[in-house]
Amino acid sequence: IVAFAITIAAIPLKVPKDLDQVQKGAFAFELGLYLFGFVLIADLWSAHHTMFHHIKRNTGWLIALNTLFLAMIVCVPVGFMLIFIGYGGHLDNPSADPLTIQEGALLFLGTQLGANVALLLMWWSARARPGALFGERVPAQSLQNYLTWKLVFQLLGFVTFTLAFLLLPYFWLVSLGMCLLFVGTQWLGLSHYRRRHRHDLDLLAGGE
Repeated sequence: IVAFAITIAAIPLKVPKDLDQVQKGAFAFELGLYLFGFVLIADLWSAHHTMFHHIKRNTGWLIALNTLFLAMIVCVPVGFMLIFIGYGGHLDNPSADPLTIQEGALLFLGTQLGANVALLLMWWSARARPGALFGERVPAQSLQNYLTWKLVFQLLGFVTFTLAFLLLPYFWLVSLGMCLLFVGTQWLGLSHYRRRHRHDLDLLAGGE
């Protein structure tokens, strides 16, 4: 489902017909918007894969949250396509429909926010009932804490990068500063935790 969503999101992209379209920057913005969504979805996919390496059993609540996560992922390219429909197929269209563009942007960003929240709730659900969901091989407490903080940072990163992307055309220096500050904070925090628990923190589990 995630691979399908990433693929479908590329359908609205159209190769520029002439150099004039390239110089206007519309195609670069289209490509940037797609890459922005691609990276965010790929990050969600990676976190989901790691989480379900450790989760071995199901509950009704976990199934509902996982279904919600997948529904959010499927709706991401729908929002992406609504943005292009609002622009009439190309972003330099002077007769664009602002309402459709706004609806598409809200769906595009809102579904990814919902997917991040669903992931975090799934992991918290597993931690609350380790015997019921992790099975016989319950991950070490240090690993459980590390993955929790990583998911929290992922959610905060989505909010930060979204704001930076929206501010980029107007305050590019502020956008760059926001991204660098967040990435630096995340790197320092997680690196400190990894060094502190390096003897009982197996980060390669689930990455085969």
